[in-house]
Amino acid sequence: DALLNKPRFSLLADVVARYFVLGVLLVASGSGIYWYVVGNPAWFSIALSVLVVSCPCALSLATPVAYTVAVAAMRARGVVINSGACFERLAQVSRIVFDKTGTLTRGRFRVEEIISLGDMPESALLDLAAVLEQGSRHPLALAFERPITREVGEVNVVPGAGVSGTVEGEHYRLGKVDFATDQVIPVPAGSGTWVLLAGKRPLGWFRLSDEVRPEAKAVIEALSRTLPVSMFTGDVSDEAMRLGHLVGIQEIHAGLTPADKCMRLEQYQLRGDRVLMIGDGVNDTVAMGVADVSLAISPVDIMVQEA
Repeated sequence: DALLNKPRFSLLADVVARYFVLGVLLVASGSGIYWYVVGNPAWFSIALSVLVVSCPCALSLATPVAYTVAVAAMRARGVVINSGACFERLAQVSRIVFDKTGTLTRGRFRVEEIISLGDMPESALLDLAAVLEQGSRHPLALAFERPITREVGEVNVVPGAGVSGTVEGEHYRLGKVDFATDQVIPVPAGSGTWVLLAGKRPLGWFRLSDEVRPEAKAVIEALSRTLPVSMFTGDVSDEAMRLGHLVGIQEIHAGLTPADKCMRLEQYQLRGDRVLMIGDGVNDTVAMGVADVSLAISPVDIMVQEA
């Protein structure tokens, strides 16, 4: 579809070429008539030369060929183009916004620490979290992958907040502290992402760690030389600030819901910015749709699409 798609600049070239042909024919004919009237015996050669030199083939062929070559070159580098309009929009980008989880990081979370807040052992807390997270596409869910021995019902995934469900007649929530419980409890100290498991009361904390992509710092440094770079994340812990500064991003917006990310992008656009949003397409899908151009990173491919 991308190869068959004609972006706006290609359509413009076709329109220009249509009128250009008529103009070239008139100029060539005028040149031949002028030199014929003057008495130059080479009048026909002159008219033919004007026609050949001014042939619009280069204009009408070079643009779509350049576009096709660009699509093929990007595909060879793992970038799949959704629409040819992205080339035009990328040229106008004035700000780049990165998601954190799964974009600047690998999105391969591991459970580093479990803190029980009651009499439930750590293994039971981990089993319960795994039951709630089964089937979830979010990178955080991968940290709880293990054999499932129980069934979960009434599963509800709230993007940017957490997941809830009923296990053996009891309702549980796993995610941000304000999603998991109505109680005000402090987040434990320590680097990483903290998520809370709660039933009728808070049951336990999980500290999850993720690995920064090794190329992230170099990419941010290169982009920051020409464009302002920001980071959006739903992480409310100090980990967001630590990771952002680690890769060289100074403007960091933490604790954002998917709706908050969308609102922040719209604020940039109201200021006149043309925004490129780079994310993993999980909790940032809505924001990527609002951005002028979006780029979704996955372990297999990278897709650039017109918003």
